Amino acid sequence: MKFTSFLMAAAVCFSTTAHAYVIVPDKDVIEQLLPAPQHTLVNDEISVLVWNVLKGERKQNFATDLRSLSAGKEIAILQEGMADSYMPSVLTTISSLGWVIGKSFYTTGQQDPTGVITGAGQDSQSSVFLRTVDVEPFVNTPKVTLFTTYQLQNGERLLVVNIHAINFVGMGPYERQLNSIRDILVGWKQKVIFAGDFNTWSTGRFEVMRQVAREAGLTEITFNRDARKMVLDHVFVRGCTQKSSQVHNAIQSSDHKPLTVELSCI
Repeated sequence: MKFTSFLMAAAVCFSTTAHAYVIVPDKDVIEQLLPAPQHTLVNDEISVLVWNVLKGERKQNFATDLRSLSAGKEIAILQEGMADSYMPSVLTTISSLGWVIGKSFYTTGQQDPTGVITGAGQDSQSSVFLRTVDVEPFVNTPKVTLFTTYQLQNGERLLVVNIHAINFVGMGPYERQLNSIRDILVGWKQKVIFAGDFNTWSTGRFEVMRQVAREAGLTEITFNRDARKMVLDHVFVRGCTQKSSQVHNAIQSSDHKPLTVELSCI
């Protein structure tokens, strides 16, 4: 079975659902915001940015920081991205990367999709997202995980998994989301980067995340000089080794600190 078909069979997506504040679309369509420049991802030189960008609300500071942080990166893994009138205009200025968005919901009236956005130096071979079957309270919105695959220099394939974990709910919905991703990771036998905002604000959530990583054969990237008061964002890999990592503690243009990682995926 092709990987796209495998993911489509595994994905559980919502029917069209209207709420007081948002609209959840019924189609599991990946929107390509910008095409990639089509260069090859070199196995031993994969530089990654991971960042919850707070919907770009801090405008010019966000734009300046994203451009700087994306320089020289092969992959960018963003949460709380927006396909609105502003953020794509910023992404357009980062000509080394192409971008796709997995849409979680649209804001009513504005019709601006929000979700997770993955950037890479080549167009993905396949792109599928998985929405949670559970929703967050009050606004009734799901969270989304985006799966994209890329061709490496040696012919192997790299799966990039961009997660924004469900929040403001009990352990049941959190476990369901993480376990559904685990099942896909277990079925994928090649290299993996699994990263994003895991919303690990409790010991129980940490334990679920790390148990899923163990069952999927993933290794967690470690960070020194980490000044984060609450550690919500993480990076896991399979088939790659950590060369360096950094938490960008000085960045103020989001309520999350960006993470950058240098990997060798030989």
